Formats: sequence, structure tokens, C-alpha cells
Amino acid sequence: MRTSIRFEKANGFPFLLASTVVLALLAAGCATPIGVVRRTTQETYYSLTTNVLSAGEPSSWSKQVLHRNNLSEQFENDPGLALAELHKRLKDRTTSDRLFALAELSFFHAEQSGNRKYYFAAAAYAYAFLLPECQDMMIRPIDPRGRLAVDLYNWGSAVGWRRSMTTQFCSTPVPSCCRSAR
Repeated sequence: MRTSIRFEKANGFPFLLASTVVLALLAAGCATPIGVVRRTTQETYYSLTTNVLSAGEPSSWSKQVLHRNNLSEQFENDPGLALAELHKRLKDRTTSDRLFALAELSFFHAEQSGNRKYYFAAAAYAYAFLLPECQDMMIRPIDPRGRLAVDLYNWGSAVGWRRSMTTQFCSTPVPSCCRSAR
């Protein structure tokens, strides 16, 4: 006994509509979601090296960490809460990527809010990134985040202490030779 499957030609509009929809879905599935934008060498280099110190916005490295931890939107709405959550996750699993992101994002939030404790946090995270306790987390000399972390440490410490001193001693008269440094 032989069994055969017989396809009958369907007539009419429903068959045409269904086959058009299937064809459209197949074509959309084959489209690439990645595109190419032509830029000059300088534009490309600038976009790759943009960071909180050079352009006033977080680097792509820090944005990746926010995205990986599903904190991008929360950082936009409430940076302090997002930083606290990222710090909490750092306690669960310490990585050099998270340390660097915490350093840069803390500095960014300090610049936006004027809260000096985030400058000190940026310096502390940058220090931990540069000199980790675990040998496995040691950054390579060629890692460009190393130079930025040194700058974040220096700027975070300097601006944090400067803000601390100017708010603490604002009632003290400043000598004329020091007024420009303030």
C-alpha cells in the first residue's frame, strides 16, 4: 500500500495573501541588521576614544558594562541608584570591566551632580582597576583604559579635595595670590 501526499492547488485570494506574507517574512529574515557608515579617520578615532574627560560623556567601554548589566535606562534616570546597583554586582563578581565603568561613571555623575563623594569614588575605583588585588585582573600595558584610569584617579582626587576644601573653608578670606587657583 502506497501512501502519497497530494498537494492541491489552492485557488483564490487567501492562498496568494498567505504566500506573500511568508515570502515577506523570509525576505525580512535575510536582511542584515548591521550597516556601514563612512567616516573620516579623525571622526572614527574620536568616536572610539570618547570618554568622560575628553568629551563629557561615558566611553563605549562603560556604556557596554551598563548595557550588559541592564542598567542603561536606570543610569539615564537615576545615576546614583544605577551606580549603587553596579557596585552591589561588583561585590558578587569583581571584574576589571566593572571597576573601570564604576570609576568613569562615578566621575561622570560627580560632574553632573556636583556631589564630591562621587569624585572620591571615581578615584577609589580607578585605583582598584589599576592595582587589583587579584593577579588575574591585572590590566595589560596596551589597554587604553589604563591611561584613562590614571587620569580619573588624579582628577577624581584633585577635584574631590578641592571641592572639599573650598566648601569647608569658604568663610576664610583667600589671599590675593591664591584667588585665581580657586
